[in-house]
Amino acid sequence: MKVDVADFLAHFDRSLTNMTLLHYPPGNPNDGFGIHPHKDTDALTLLFPDAVGGLWLRPHDQTEWLEVEAPDDTMVVNIGDLLELWSGGYFVSTPHKVVNASGKERYSFPFFIVPRHDVVVAPLIDCQPGFERAPVPVGPVSREVWRTNWPEAMPADTGFDLGTLPD
Repeated sequence: MKVDVADFLAHFDRSLTNMTLLHYPPGNPNDGFGIHPHKDTDALTLLFPDAVGGLWLRPHDQTEWLEVEAPDDTMVVNIGDLLELWSGGYFVSTPHKVVNASGKERYSFPFFIVPRHDVVVAPLIDCQPGFERAPVPVGPVSREVWRTNWPEAMPADTGFDLGTLPD
């Protein structure tokens, strides 16, 4: 993207960036998902895969899921909804899921790169044809993501369509 790097990085002063520890107990393919299919609502997610595996992604404009095979000492970078919006649709948020069918414990430490609370994300460049999204206020969206991260929570109708996959 042809944007001023300093201006772009300023969105991350006092950011909401965070790392989460996730545990997936041993399972089998018939048990369903460890994490349901979704897209991340951040700008980028950094993942450090382990030998247990179980991370799957769905490439843009495809219906089949592919298991991520990452060599040792590599990092997987998922584009999130906010970077998709900033890029006007040129970078596409990565649909992904976790299925732990290994029979082993699985741990993941995703590092979520999230702008500052008061940032409102809107395209920084001319959008791809047909890409139309409303600006997104980071604070309220982040608050809603954290609030609904628990299965018993019911999401409020915020009007933000982030992290969901179309049927």
